[in-house]
Amino acid sequence: MKIEKLEIKAEQLEWLSKILSKFNFFANLNIRQINDILAYISLIAYPKDFVLFEEGQKGDAMYIVYQGRIVINKKAGFFKFAKEISRLGPGEIFGEMALLNSAPRSATAKAAEDSKVFVLLSGDFEFVMEKNPEIAQQMRRLQEQRQFIASQIIK
Repeated sequence: MKIEKLEIKAEQLEWLSKILSKFNFFANLNIRQINDILAYISLIAYPKDFVLFEEGQKGDAMYIVYQGRIVINKKAGFFKFAKEISRLGPGEIFGEMALLNSAPRSATAKAAEDSKVFVLLSGDFEFVMEKNPEIAQQMRRLQEQRQFIASQIIK
């Protein structure tokens, strides 16, 4: 199974920009800030059954499905069999918390069919934040909000 990095066309960038601007993770960023992030995103073709990441692995990227389907599985039960918890299609985003922390993945992501997925590596996102303090400030606020919400759910 071989993955392939693809050239990103103008219409794909436009599609991606619209998806990111609607996503709450990036909703408070302006067009210039989103464009700064777009410069570091890659488009990768994954063959059917390719595992993008495994449960327990260090989080190092965010993914946006462009074409195809990605299945999210979580190990459950005494024998730790994989249980499908989500099936993601075009326009759906997953793994975004890896941009804010490198916590272990809570599930496994696998291509259910040949798929094209935009990928933003956490290292590239950190570089963008270093260059753009306003983005870093927005992301810190978002992380604090999500940590607060998570702490309220756990209580």
